[in-house]
Amino acid sequence: MWLCMDIIDRITEYCSENKNIKAVELGNLGDYTCRNTLRMLNLNQSLILHRVCLWKDSIYNADTWDEEGEKSLKLFRDRRQLINGLFDESSYSFVDSSLNFVFFSSDYPKVNDLLLWIPKVIDNGIIFGSFINNGIIKEIKSLFGDGIKIDEFDDKSWKLFGINNEVRKLAIKNSKREGDWNESGYFESNNAELRPF
Repeated sequence: MWLCMDIIDRITEYCSENKNIKAVELGNLGDYTCRNTLRMLNLNQSLILHRVCLWKDSIYNADTWDEEGEKSLKLFRDRRQLINGLFDESSYSFVDSSLNFVFFSSDYPKVNDLLLWIPKVIDNGIIFGSFINNGIIKEIKSLFGDGIKIDEFDDKSWKLFGINNEVRKLAIKNSKREGDWNESGYFESNNAELRPF
């Protein structure tokens, strides 16, 4: 079942301790009714949530996803945005240190997806997830050592925390990140030949 009540409760607890929460949910393609999204928005009145999910050109009917998702989330138009995209590419839509949390409600994130999203989270922000495998945990721990913490829970959900500037720099260095946003809001490629100036 896509709805993980325990992890949503943990997210709600985190939100209750903070105000004006900005977050991203990296959603399951199969959850076209947006149950996790709807529950988080219902429980957390100060939450602004961006939901990333690739639904076009997939085995799922894009029209069904749009209709069902829009119907479910109609009441929250001012506090949510639906983004059609891949997890790695969508990370470039957000400035570093701009999100309170990221929630992988999809199955088993890839290591590079985690590395691309870690820099987007503020100091002491959290990355939550529904499922993770031991191989990814070992790889993250080998990259960050004691610099980052991962808690696993009985329901197979997890949270990654201890994010700070050093952790962000290390994540950027080890990711396949192609650039970053500058102070003026323009995207600069890591490849100097592709930079516009």
